[in-house]
Amino acid sequence: MKNTTLLKVLSASAIFTAIAAIESYDHNAFATEVAATATDNQSDVETKTVPQDVKNLPDGTYDIKSVGEKKNVEALNFSQEGRESMATVGLDTEKAKLVVKNWQYSVNVTFKPIEKLGFGGYLGDLKYYDGDKTHTNRSEIKDSDFKDTTIIENYSKNEKDAFIDVYKKKFPGRTVYPKTLSYNVDKNKIDVNNELETFTQVFVPVMESIFPGAGTQRMTLKYDLSSLTTKTITVPKVDREKLAKEKAEKERIEAERLAKEKAEKEHIEIERLAKEKAEKERIEIERLAKEKAEKERIEREKAPVTAKGEAAILEKTEFDLEGYLREQKQLTEETTTTSNKKPLINDIFGQSEVKDTFVAIPVSTKESNATTTNVKKPLANTGISTSSTAFFGLASLFAVFILRRKFNK
Repeated sequence: MKNTTLLKVLSASAIFTAIAAIESYDHNAFATEVAATATDNQSDVETKTVPQDVKNLPDGTYDIKSVGEKKNVEALNFSQEGRESMATVGLDTEKAKLVVKNWQYSVNVTFKPIEKLGFGGYLGDLKYYDGDKTHTNRSEIKDSDFKDTTIIENYSKNEKDAFIDVYKKKFPGRTVYPKTLSYNVDKNKIDVNNELETFTQVFVPVMESIFPGAGTQRMTLKYDLSSLTTKTITVPKVDREKLAKEKAEKERIEAERLAKEKAEKEHIEIERLAKEKAEKERIEIERLAKEKAEKERIEREKAPVTAKGEAAILEKTEFDLEGYLREQKQLTEETTTTSNKKPLINDIFGQSEVKDTFVAIPVSTKESNATTTNVKKPLANTGISTSSTAFFGLASLFAVFILRRKFNK
């Protein structure tokens, strides 16, 4: 019995000790550790905004938000261009959504209580058109072409107005006002500005109560889907320094490649120009050589040739000085023997004495050793002695001989 009591006491003490330990634990420290762990885990990721195609969105529900000054949803008068519909005040445009499921697009429209002109109320219904009529010929749409939307959410029974009975009469079986409705849209009708225009029919109980039959109104609902052209995703954090280095390396490699290509092209062009220049010079040299050879050939054909084909060289006679001196000596002796002859004519100086003199003309050739031939001519008596005459003759002949030797060289 005592043992059992002791065991119970010990068990109770252990339990109280554990409770105390738990209570003494710093919950703030635990929260800090959890937050630090989460921060460490999140430090490896970052958010990134990427573009997306509005016509090819993945399945999901997207908020249709305003971008800039453009409204996300506009309720326009169906028949009057650009005019706002009276039902605009009954739409909660901030809650408009685009739903994508299995590539089928639909929009969710939310109603809100109408507070205008001193009375309140609700919108009672919404129908939509999904035919092929466009903005241009929308007036051809019939009332029977509009289809019922799907009611996703209703107001409570306590959320009603003074015109609830008018609404119940129009739609038997309904007891509360609809709050959120959905209808299908054609994504292919989204234009280049990311806008989607739909044609609808709305029922306004307050209008029906004032003007019976006027409660059903057509309305154009226009959605701006520009906010869905981008999305924010979480991606692993990128080492920007590493990316910068990789980018710089790629740019360096590309720059080197382009420089090599440019240098190679310039080298090829230089070689081509050098070859063209060398070829032109070779052709010009050949042309000049041919012209020169042709001129030389013509000159050779014009000159006389020997039997061996070489140009003949005319041999010139050499002056025989020794023979000439012998002839002059002989002539002098003959002149001395004939000095007593009478003059034939008076000389040009008026002297009465005329001496017969003779001029020897030497003729000598290489082929024959012919002697000189004496030709006698009477010379006028000038008063100069025979020896002087001979001396002057020898001097003249010697000068002629020197000149001919020089000319023959």
